[in-house]
Amino acid sequence: MDVDDTSKISAKGTVTPSKKGWTLEDGDFNVQISKLQLASLKPLFSLAGQEMDMSGELNSDITVKVDDNAVRLEADASIADFAQGVGDRRVVFKEPITVNAVVSGAGKEVQIKTAKIRSEFCNLDCSGTLESMDYAIDADLARLQPIVKQFTDIPPEVSVSGMLSARGRMEMTDGQMRLVSENSKIQQLKISVPDSEPFIQDQVTLDADVRMDMGEKTIDIRTLNLQGSQGETLINVTKGVVKKKVSNAQTQVNGQFEAEYDWQVLSAFASAYLPEGLAVKGKRKSTLHFDSEYPTDNPEQMIANLNADGVVGFDSAEYLGMNFGPTELNANVRKGVLNLQIPQTMVNEGTLQFVGSIDLTAESRFLRSTEPMLILDKIHLNDTLTELLLLYTNPLFVDASETSGIASFSCAELAIPLSAEDQAQMTIRGRFQIDSLRMRAGDFMSQLLTLLQTRDTVTMTVHPTDFVLADNFLSYEDMQVDIDDNPLNFKGRIGLDKTLSMTVQLPWTTDFHSVKTDRPSQDRITVPIEGSLDHPEIDTGKFIEKQGKELIEQEIMKQLDRLFK
Repeated sequence: MDVDDTSKISAKGTVTPSKKGWTLEDGDFNVQISKLQLASLKPLFSLAGQEMDMSGELNSDITVKVDDNAVRLEADASIADFAQGVGDRRVVFKEPITVNAVVSGAGKEVQIKTAKIRSEFCNLDCSGTLESMDYAIDADLARLQPIVKQFTDIPPEVSVSGMLSARGRMEMTDGQMRLVSENSKIQQLKISVPDSEPFIQDQVTLDADVRMDMGEKTIDIRTLNLQGSQGETLINVTKGVVKKKVSNAQTQVNGQFEAEYDWQVLSAFASAYLPEGLAVKGKRKSTLHFDSEYPTDNPEQMIANLNADGVVGFDSAEYLGMNFGPTELNANVRKGVLNLQIPQTMVNEGTLQFVGSIDLTAESRFLRSTEPMLILDKIHLNDTLTELLLLYTNPLFVDASETSGIASFSCAELAIPLSAEDQAQMTIRGRFQIDSLRMRAGDFMSQLLTLLQTRDTVTMTVHPTDFVLADNFLSYEDMQVDIDDNPLNFKGRIGLDKTLSMTVQLPWTTDFHSVKTDRPSQDRITVPIEGSLDHPEIDTGKFIEKQGKELIEQEIMKQLDRLFK
């Protein structure tokens, strides 16, 4: 059986022209399109200056009836195997797209009786006039997102999923469009960014009133209120104006927003630009201004030319075991570089302050300090801080628990990568100290306590220690740790892969006299720390062997001195 794949377009009809001029009193038309391949239209669009990367097979049946100069159009169409875009951005529709519409008009007035678009993940119903139209949209946001990204200047690393049910009205007057959304809902909303905790809501509702001027390229947000399932405000834009001026060479964008927001929502969108593990909470009201001018043919330069100003605050935040109280951050962007200033704020019963920047244009983003400063002053330690930070400063903290103490940290240089992929490039040059340190000892510290023949419950002090974290290693020349009145001096480096290359100077002289913190001595026993950060240990056998050899060598030297005197 032969199959005819030839595209066909046919038209037929009858008309009754008016005797008074170029009008139709009555008529009946029918246009049928069969198996039209959309890809074949690409040359025609190119001639019109429009690029088109779509394919599919169009079939349609259009009927036009004219009755006393009034026109009624009925259309049924379907597109099978529709695809849009190229390469990784290509989106393929497995199910046909169907369109059903009934439109009537008399004179200049056009009435859309009904217009329905059906696809596998988005349905649209609308009715009204060209000037004022009611609409209803039901969509699967996860499946709609790849298509929307193709029409935006910048696709961000944000994934959105959920079922949208939107109802509203669209008004068009003299090139100005108004979109009103009333009680629109998203069920099972999920917003996620790689390497970050997603933002999830069972249901959110949206009320919006947005005006757009097509000629002036402006967006005026009168209302944009996103609420949670309990009616709580997530994002409420009380004023938002965005203006975009496009020429062949340059595009200018500027805007200003006044908004109330919930940090839990913003964090989901902004987590690509925030340190991994940072959790921020609280509701605030802020004003933001931004502008950017970039080449029209290179929209990726928008961020590189971005300038912005604003003050951002939060009620609380958690990061690496540090618990922040209410904080206001002064933030601005200059040519794509985000500058941050945190004034002195309460953290773990101490204080924190910081001045730094993030280059948003860089492929690998880092939070960098911009000047030497005392960052942490007298903050109280906890087990999380010990596990995430102190563990890599000294084997004493391996498997430690119930940690307490008061720590301070200053730095001359700091660069913290915002992505886990760039952790090897972390750089810190600074100094820290800990007072009144107490903790439940792990295995390594228990070994030391046994050597010192001291009790399990001790108070320790970590003297001010200069250190460098670079190339995946933290190193220092001397870290003195007093266990009660017993001084231990550590030296060497610890790898972020938990390798060890360290020694510790014990509180005994080479002739086995005890050394206390109030009676320092340079002539002390030094032993290597073996194993890894997972299992550090002091080999007591080698320790005794090493000290025996040193005693023999010392005795030989004494005898030689006597012979040659």
